[in-house]
Amino acid sequence: MRRKPKQQRSEQTVDKIKQAMREIVLEKSYAAATTNEIARRAGANISSLYFFFPNREAIAQAIFEETSLKIAQVTHRLVLQSLTKPLKEGMTDMVTEIINALDEEQAFLQKLIEQVPDLRETANALEQERLGRHVARLYIEHHLGKQDEEEIACKLFFVQHLSFDLMRRYVVERPDNISRDRFITELSSLVTSYLTAQGTPAVKKPQRAARRRS
Repeated sequence: MRRKPKQQRSEQTVDKIKQAMREIVLEKSYAAATTNEIARRAGANISSLYFFFPNREAIAQAIFEETSLKIAQVTHRLVLQSLTKPLKEGMTDMVTEIINALDEEQAFLQKLIEQVPDLRETANALEQERLGRHVARLYIEHHLGKQDEEEIACKLFFVQHLSFDLMRRYVVERPDNISRDRFITELSSLVTSYLTAQGTPAVKKPQRAARRRS
């Protein structure tokens, strides 16, 4: 964003511009979301758009980061609320609420990432923040107790990336043979079973045989 709005009226203009781009991308495509079309849909002067955003890519970036932050905040809140619940119950609640949040935002995010290659790098950069790495670690340590650092790090990696990738895929693909309730139950059970399973013992590296002296 070129300039941050300081007055309420300016904030409303920025919100209308971002909402206009959302609508155009969802209804048509990113290619159709020209700055002129965005300004027209937002009911704003084109000069007002350029006052806040240098180009449409900056608008897309602002929306993407705002949406990612929203999902991260939902995840953070849910993890903290689930600390006092049994693992399976807390996991089910979290999956349900995160699916709800993704339902609202995923269609737009998916279209944006597919049609704006530059945002893919941003998506990767925001991944750890969006998944709430710190609170996810807190959640695992709280429910599993003191464990080896390597074991915690391993479980954290798989839970973060596997569970969120599956949730995103479900929201986008909507498989006919998997109901929403079935998906939530299966994923919650999968993650719970993985977290409570014993870690794989570390594989010892083979020692090299000592060379014989001639």
